[in-house]
Amino acid sequence: MGFSYDRFWGDPPGFVILKRDGMFVMLKQAEDPKHVVPHWTVSDKLWNIYFWVSDVDALHAEFVSRGAKIDYGICDQPYGCREFGTQDLDGHDIGFGQPVD
Repeated sequence: MGFSYDRFWGDPPGFVILKRDGMFVMLKQAEDPKHVVPHWTVSDKLWNIYFWVSDVDALHAEFVSRGAKIDYGICDQPYGCREFGTQDLDGHDIGFGQPVD
């Protein structure tokens, strides 16, 4: 998805700050994998994280060209957002959207 990082923290490493286009997300490894559950398995259509972006159509096209797993394609939602969803390698939903003008 084009995020980068400068380093991992901890011994053993278990924390990282990912960044892309002025967005940052901090990730910490859970001590027990049973505690890590994709949110959509708990509540239908719930993302694990959602990013506001400035050009959702261009980002969608980039992700498609990189082979990302698109959960739902670009669309205008009734709550005033143009958005799409993708899943990471562990099945967590990540939404990207921008307000519809």
